[in-house]
Amino acid sequence: MNIQELFINEDLSIKEAIKKLDETAKKILLVVEDNKLIGVLTDGDIRRWILKSGSLSDPVSLIMIKTPISISEEDRKDAKKILKEYSIEAIPVLNKKKEVIDIIFWNDNFNRKFKFNKMDNPVVIMAGGKGTRLDPYTKILPKPLIPIGDIPIVERIINRFNEYGCNNFYMAVNYKKI
Repeated sequence: MNIQELFINEDLSIKEAIKKLDETAKKILLVVEDNKLIGVLTDGDIRRWILKSGSLSDPVSLIMIKTPISISEEDRKDAKKILKEYSIEAIPVLNKKKEVIDIIFWNDNFNRKFKFNKMDNPVVIMAGGKGTRLDPYTKILPKPLIPIGDIPIVERIINRFNEYGCNNFYMAVNYKKI
């Protein structure tokens, strides 16, 4: 990927930035002025803006991160540690003039799924419905135990939360409880 495909101007509308994120499929855009990094914009920043009922015609300068985490060319070797420390998936690499020369993506460079810092939050799985939409299968098994392939639905949910470091689970059940 050409790094300049991720470059945007701070005056670009949020709607246009969404289109650019979709085209690049990278979850991050670099806001630059004369190739110098002035901010970053992530898909998460846009989601938060939409939830606040912000206008999509507003410029990205309103929601961009104005003090982004970046590294110098010389510190490239520390990228993995910094990505992990800040729980971010990408970090821009800057030269001495503060111009963007590269971006390091966790998935592209470390060939592993990104692991977030361990969270000790309990997870509540709501599994107390009657499962009428899955009838006739739910006449035999409760909905959480219905397999998708060889793995029950509830196990898939637990496995996914385990990837994010969650290990404390509670299940709220009612109908067909054991």
